[in-house]
Amino acid sequence: MPIKIAMLISGLRPSSRIVFALFLAFFLTLPVYAEQKNESEIPTRETQASLQTDATAEQSLEKKRLTRAGKVTFGEIFADPDNVDLNLQYAQEQINEGRFLSAASALERILMINPELSQVRAFYAMVLFRVDNAIEAEREFNLALKGTIPPELHNEINLYLRKIRRGKMKTHLTLRQSAGFGLDSNRNAAPSSKQNLVSDTMTDLSAQNGKQRDTNFVNITGLDLSRDLGFQAGHQLLASFNYYLAEQTIVDSLDISSYQAQIGAAFKNRFLNVTPTYYFNHTLLSKETFLRTNGGSIALDRHLFKRFNPFAAMKLEHQDFQSIAENSAGHERRGNQLQGVIGTSFRINPNMNISIGYTLYVNPPDVSNSCQGKG
Repeated sequence: MPIKIAMLISGLRPSSRIVFALFLAFFLTLPVYAEQKNESEIPTRETQASLQTDATAEQSLEKKRLTRAGKVTFGEIFADPDNVDLNLQYAQEQINEGRFLSAASALERILMINPELSQVRAFYAMVLFRVDNAIEAEREFNLALKGTIPPELHNEINLYLRKIRRGKMKTHLTLRQSAGFGLDSNRNAAPSSKQNLVSDTMTDLSAQNGKQRDTNFVNITGLDLSRDLGFQAGHQLLASFNYYLAEQTIVDSLDISSYQAQIGAAFKNRFLNVTPTYYFNHTLLSKETFLRTNGGSIALDRHLFKRFNPFAAMKLEHQDFQSIAENSAGHERRGNQLQGVIGTSFRINPNMNISIGYTLYVNPPDVSNSCQGKG
């Protein structure tokens, strides 16, 4: 090949030889320039990919750093108030601790930065609902529905809106109904020794007083009525009716039924909640009137430190016992009874409370001169 090119060049004119030599030199060096250009681009691409990888790694490490750092402090929020991820993590931590107002403030900052975050807006509305700000919660829920949200969140928002609409109603009526069936192998609680102790003397049980197997039907019905009085504090009128029935199949002497009705009010303020109540109860044993009671009570409670709720109550009632076939001396127990209760409840979490209290019963003089305490 070089011999042919040399022979071709020797046959050309001097001027043509110069032009052909320049063209040949450019043609031979062109692949070298292209190869050098391609090789020069490789470090650039590698550098850009390396920078992108480093940036992704840095973001990942930043997220891990926030997670490993534990709780977000208010100082971090104050130093970087426009950090959406930081505010969202702070809001979630505040909710876990029951500090809903602080969580609402953090979520509000997020929405000020980016009002198009519909899911964050729905989260914000749920927090407002938890702090009993139903008006603002309803507005935020409706705004969230106009954005792009998952179907399951859409359904949950509709549930909250229904609760808010029910909460706006001044009158609330609640019906509770329970029914069941029971089986007892020793319904009359006969002793296994088949003997009773009567006046320090052991006597054998009669055939009809032996252990009896029985079935029963149980019914519990409750009806609650509340009426908002229209005050900002939330004062209410309250009424309820309860019916209990335990009907035996064989041992009719243990049939029990009870009717109870009560009416009262709930007065609320920032210092103390007061609930006075008047009630009436009628109890039947073996389908005969055994006890009628009527009386009044007053209950006091107050929320302290967001978790403690101390309470106290006093109840005075008149008990009118009747003599029946199974208890001919029931009328001897008629009289008044005073009951006092004091205690406190502690909120472990939003779904669990623990309570401790002390109850004192004072019997009237014509029944007993003693006091009974119960913790």
